[in-house]
Amino acid sequence: MERMNIHDYLSQYSGKCVYFYANPGNAGDSAIAAATWQLFDRHQIDVRSFDPGKHSNLTGQIVMYGGGGNLVPAYRAASDFLRRYHDVAEKLVLLPHTIVGHRELLRDLGPNVDIICREILSYENVIGSGTRANVLLMDDLAISLDIARLREEALSPYRMIVDSSSREDNRDGLKVASRYARGLKSRVKLYGRSVLNGDGLNPKVLNCFRMDKEASGRAIPKDNVDVSVLLSYGTQSRRLAMFSAREFVSFIDLFSEVRTDRLHVAIIAALLRKQVHLYGNNYFKIRAVYEMSLRDAFPNVIWMQS
Repeated sequence: MERMNIHDYLSQYSGKCVYFYANPGNAGDSAIAAATWQLFDRHQIDVRSFDPGKHSNLTGQIVMYGGGGNLVPAYRAASDFLRRYHDVAEKLVLLPHTIVGHRELLRDLGPNVDIICREILSYENVIGSGTRANVLLMDDLAISLDIARLREEALSPYRMIVDSSSREDNRDGLKVASRYARGLKSRVKLYGRSVLNGDGLNPKVLNCFRMDKEASGRAIPKDNVDVSVLLSYGTQSRRLAMFSAREFVSFIDLFSEVRTDRLHVAIIAALLRKQVHLYGNNYFKIRAVYEMSLRDAFPNVIWMQS
């Protein structure tokens, strides 16, 4: 079992046309998508983003589904995507993912499919399914995010609207502007009051614990900010992903210490060299990624037994 470098893998697609669908989700998923766009640029891949609900004829094409944690029983987007395209695509690639279950689907996949796992437990699950797909092991793509470049590229909501070259770009700008205003209001409500009134909360510590279907059930701190939800602007266009990822990074960068059970809050904080206390979610995902990709590379990330 050998971990492959994403650059070595993507080099085979340099100069080729690839149809790409980013995993839908929160700001953490936007960080993955932003890193993926950067990787496509670096390898000079001709990328065409698309909506599976509107673009079904991809027979004979190279098709990629963005990295994430979607191929698990709690979600359907990745499994529906694989079922839809694995028989028609010349090459179908699932970028680094956590994978639980889906044994029947995995057995149906042929050698034209590359399943890339982002930790060892998922890799073993896929290998054990008896799939005919190629099974690879790589780091979560957000670890490759170039933060300096992200800050240069991401546009403000105003610039998205002013620089729009299509109705879709203009719609993205208006969507971001509306959510951005609501997000600012939420941030003032959550943090402004505690910091300005001096109610004992530490403005240098970010507590970011999830409260969704992957929550572990641990007690939530009173100053908790689930920034992955708060700054979620979308993944389904390059502009949305870049803007959401930049806001996500900028918010985390306000703090010197981060306590979280959000994997990509931890990854971004690690890249920013913050002190990170990382907790598990309600299944193995975070612990497995930590052990494969974070423990040795980022000594500033401390695993918290929970």
